[in-house]
Amino acid sequence: MKKEISESFVIDCKNKRKKRGMTQREVSKKLGWSLSKYQRFEAFNSKHIGEEDIISLCDFFEVDVSYAVHDSRKNINTRVRLPKKIYDNIKLIQSSKDLDTFTEAIIFCLNDYFNNLDLAKQKYEIMEYLEEIILATYSKDLKNIYGDVKKSKHILNYLSDKYGFNTEEEISELEYMDKKKLNAKV
Repeated sequence: MKKEISESFVIDCKNKRKKRGMTQREVSKKLGWSLSKYQRFEAFNSKHIGEEDIISLCDFFEVDVSYAVHDSRKNINTRVRLPKKIYDNIKLIQSSKDLDTFTEAIIFCLNDYFNNLDLAKQKYEIMEYLEEIILATYSKDLKNIYGDVKKSKHILNYLSDKYGFNTEEEISELEYMDKKKLNAKV
């Protein structure tokens, strides 16, 4: 069964042949083709060739078969109508960053967005880490308070609601410290 081949594949094969210092005759012999058949291939006179020939070419030139076969879906132009404000902003970025095409400007914007997204994730992780350190420090300080246990319980309940802090353990420890304090006074 014959398949449509891509012109870029033909050009690539021709360039690889020349880079290897081979003539069309030498390549045609290696492939088991007639010289005229190979010449028609390189001239892109036959846009459809047999699957076995495609595989032979791909093996010889070390090219992926999917690259060789023309995929009509690749030529579909997808048009997206951007809101004017977004279009103007991308054009501004294109000119300010000296980008050659509008597509390059869009790619730049997407890369910038994903880089900033990664930075935002890192910022969030750092904030969570700092909150943990602050809570750990605060809970240690709270244990050292020799004040009202009810106030301490209230603060611990607040921390539990806000940060998912384990209040039961802390409250039981505070009550234990309170009893110890009372026993020490007696």
